[in-house]
Amino acid sequence: MHMLEFLDVNKHIWNLGDPIYAYLFYPVVFAASVYIVVKGATITIDSACRIANKFGISEIIIGLTLVSLGTSLPEIAISFMAAAKHAPSISIGNAVGSNMFNLGFILGLSAFLRPLKTSRILVYRDGMVLLSITLVLLIFMRDNFLARWESAIFLVGFVIYIAVLIIQRNIPSNESQEVSAEESAPKKWDSLLIILGFAILAIGSHYVVGSAKGLAKSIGLSDWAIGVTIVAAGTSVPEMVTSLVAARKGKADIAIGNLVGSDIFNQLGIMGVCGSVFFLGKMDDHAFYSVISLVGMVTIVVFFMRSGWKIGRLEGAVLVLIAMGRMIWDVMQGIQ
Repeated sequence: MHMLEFLDVNKHIWNLGDPIYAYLFYPVVFAASVYIVVKGATITIDSACRIANKFGISEIIIGLTLVSLGTSLPEIAISFMAAAKHAPSISIGNAVGSNMFNLGFILGLSAFLRPLKTSRILVYRDGMVLLSITLVLLIFMRDNFLARWESAIFLVGFVIYIAVLIIQRNIPSNESQEVSAEESAPKKWDSLLIILGFAILAIGSHYVVGSAKGLAKSIGLSDWAIGVTIVAAGTSVPEMVTSLVAARKGKADIAIGNLVGSDIFNQLGIMGVCGSVFFLGKMDDHAFYSVISLVGMVTIVVFFMRSGWKIGRLEGAVLVLIAMGRMIWDVMQGIQ
């Protein structure tokens, strides 16, 4: 409890006295936190690639498991705390919004930066898994209510998905392994660097979310709107930086695998764990419509990945525009 209070950026800022200081300080905290996240993502990507080369594991599996789980830590932490504080709309809205932000803005921006090659396994296994569980979520959320038994189904699916990834860990990658011996050579401290990278990602993202949420609260948004837009975008900063760094380095498997894997982890993990441990219950009234938009986004992304076995710059621009339109709609719906 003392640690959570210490990390509560809003608590400390508002203690400055005049709220005007808070408005001036939030952007500074946000910018500094993004820089910290950038450093953590770079450490994570470089160490993960060296570990993949060392053990002969394809980079797509590294992206779908280790990197995805690490970059999903902010979503998991924020959603868990929100569920514990009886704020289910923020908890689930964070997961839904993060998935939309990942597939729309981040994947689209990554593809616009450099066209991303896809693969059959990514489309037919991971893409279909993501589409299937999103359709299941749509059915569960038809009454804007998530029961504990429904969350338990997601939790079981999460365990099964991890097991399948472990069994199929040696799937070949699309990427040519034209990297220098110095870049690919494993380093003595790679395991510790992975842990350090994850810690930097989690701490930096916490303050990104804290500063963004403080500004959002001041303009009177609903819990769902905050969760599905501001908090979701903030907690997606690790995925954004990690995928953009991977795309810039020409590692499409990690760029796409990180986002698809993070979305699966977000949906199965967050809704499965949070909903099983805590009773989530009733969401805001327009939650169901946000889930409908998520189903549409996942369908479009899977289609783009299958069409020509790559996501090109034009398709990337389309995804970014859809994501921006969706966020504007959610904000307008959530103004109280």
